[in-house]
Amino acid sequence: MGRLVECVVSLRCRLNFSAKWAGIPFYVVGEKSASSLQDIFSGFGSVDVRGQDSGNAANLANYILADLRDEPHSRLLYLTGDKNRDTMTQTFANSNIKLEPLQVYQTQLSPTFHRRLSLAIESSSHQGRCRFVHSTF
Repeated sequence: MGRLVECVVSLRCRLNFSAKWAGIPFYVVGEKSASSLQDIFSGFGSVDVRGQDSGNAANLANYILADLRDEPHSRLLYLTGDKNRDTMTQTFANSNIKLEPLQVYQTQLSPTFHRRLSLAIESSSHQGRCRFVHSTF
């Protein structure tokens, strides 16, 4: 489950979610987030999830612009983290859709990282050469 979906789960537990929330469209990049949102709202009927086939922020932004072209001056609450590109912000800057970013999570170091890294290095050093791969995604 994605971090943003986890935030929605947390909000659902704190707020009085009702059927009216199911009528608000959620725009997501992938199927995993779409499926998680559908699970979260399953007790309220179907949820309006859109854009799940977009695959990335640029495609999702263009999808949203097309989806809302008949709704001028729309507002979007953009749930985001502390580590993201400005793709959405730039795409919506010159549109009639107001993007309202809200940071809802922060990337942080795992408290067990150092111990787990040491164990991984120790384990792999017994098996020969050790290689590392780093990803920002």
